[in-house]
This record gives sequence, C-alpha cells and structure tokens, in this order.
Amino acid sequence: MKASTRVRGWLLAACAVMLADGAMAQAPRSEPLRFDDGGTVAVASGRVTGSDRIDLVLEARGGERVVAMLEAGANGYFNVLPPGSTGEAIFIGSTSGERFEGTLEQAGEYRFRIYQMRASGRRGESFDYTLRVERAPPVAAAEGAAAFRQSLSLHGITYEVSSDNLARGNVLRIVPRGLADNSEIVQPIDGIVTGAEIGDLDVDQAPEVYVYVRLPGDDARMALVAYSSNRNRSLSAIHLPPLEDVPGAAAGYAGRDGMAVVESAFARRFPLDGGRWRQLQYRLAKGEASWVLKFDRMDEF
Repeated sequence: MKASTRVRGWLLAACAVMLADGAMAQAPRSEPLRFDDGGTVAVASGRVTGSDRIDLVLEARGGERVVAMLEAGANGYFNVLPPGSTGEAIFIGSTSGERFEGTLEQAGEYRFRIYQMRASGRRGESFDYTLRVERAPPVAAAEGAAAFRQSLSLHGITYEVSSDNLARGNVLRIVPRGLADNSEIVQPIDGIVTGAEIGDLDVDQAPEVYVYVRLPGDDARMALVAYSSNRNRSLSAIHLPPLEDVPGAAAGYAGRDGMAVVESAFARRFPLDGGRWRQLQYRLAKGEASWVLKFDRMDEF
C-alpha cells in the first residue's frame, strides 16, 4: 500500500534526497508535458517497463502552485525534480504517495519522473500510467501568520530563510551564501515557519541553520528543519530524533514546545502539568549517513 498522500516535507528532512530506490542505470527518457489551450491542465499517459524511467518535462514560470496526480498500477511512482537537479527531488512518490501539491518556486524545467522500484524493474514488470497536472489558485496565508523572511550570518556564511506561510502547500526556502556549493533548498513543509537561528554547535567554524516550524493543530507542536554546511562545502540535513527515542521524554508531552540554540547545544522544552517544564539538550554529531542531534541530558524545573 502506498504512503499517505500528504506531502510530509519536514519528515523528508530535505529536498536533497537521492532517488536511490527508483534510480536505474540508464538515463530517463524525456517527453514534454504541456498545458492545454486554457493553460490550466496538462495530461500525459504511457507505459513503463522494467528499469525504464520517463521524465515528463514541464516548463514553469516560477511561483505557480500546481496539483499533480498519478494514476498507475501498484508499482508506479513519480518524483518531482526542480530545475538543475541531478537527482535531488522536492517530492518522492514512494514515500509520499500519488499526489503532489506545492509551489514551483523557480522558473525553468521541472521533471515529473515516472518509475518503478528497483526490484520490480529487475523482474521486467510493466504498468500503465496517466499523470495529470493542474495549475491551482494561490492559497491564502494561514490565519494570523505573516510571511517569514530572515537573514542569518556567522563565520562569513549567510543563510536567507523565507516562507510565505501558506495555509496549504507551504514551502520553506533556504538560500546559502559563502559555501563552495550555494544551491538553494526548496522544501515543502506541513506548517508555518515561526523562527530561525544560525549556530556552530560542533565549533568547527562551519555554521548550521535551524528553522522552527509550527505544525497544524491547536496544541502548537513544533518540528525542526535543520542543515549543516559540511565544513562550508554544501548543505546536508540534520536529523532530530523523536521524543520517544529518549526513555521518559514523551511522558506528559502535549505540544506547545519551544526550540532554541543555546551556545554549543540545541534545546527543546515543553510544559507539563502542574506548571513544570521539561527540557532536552542535544549535541550535534556526525551520523552514519547524515548529521544528527544526539541526546545529551534531560532536566525538569
């Protein structure tokens, strides 16, 4: 069964996710994807066999919101690759389902890549597909949420962090300056940006950026989107483990949490019944495949 159709931007932890499972040896075949005479709907159909991949290429004006739906067999998936991508995706169908809704922030060619997973491709299986892409009207900003814009600088590195804070289809943008690779991050998120900070938690003169996202719901739960500059070369995601990974940390948690960079540590705290607070402190560490905020200590006060 396919994953939920909601675009779980922050759970993907970065739009720079390589298409490892869907990637095949040969280059994908490209076909144009054009809107109809009314300029609102583009439809393409075809068949994928074995390790074939098909890139349906859409020329976007930039800043337009679209909804894309894939009808295919159980093996069929699609990813959305932004202009200039070498495999990085802003939407991954194998984890997020058959529906993408978001804003194509950059002008240029977006590739809607149709594929099946490596195992079924090796077995030579096939599926028919129809991809439908519709232009959608802009979504009003979330009630009471203004667009977020902030410039953060440290050690000669700057991050421009922005989000329109839309009620639906919201997108976070991070534009670095001063790195060897200044490619921007464009990432769908499930909430609105409430703050951002720059830090150097591992004290290597290569600063990280931390963006705080308030999720939908009355309990104001928070999520973190964070990136390391990899010794000022390029950005890669930082993972914050769930509270449940720390014994006893999630007991009594009911949202309304706050996050902050505190000197050389990252802190997350939230209220408990009876007026008390719980705070978890993390250190930045290099994981097996990415950066991770490693639990250090827990306090209540």
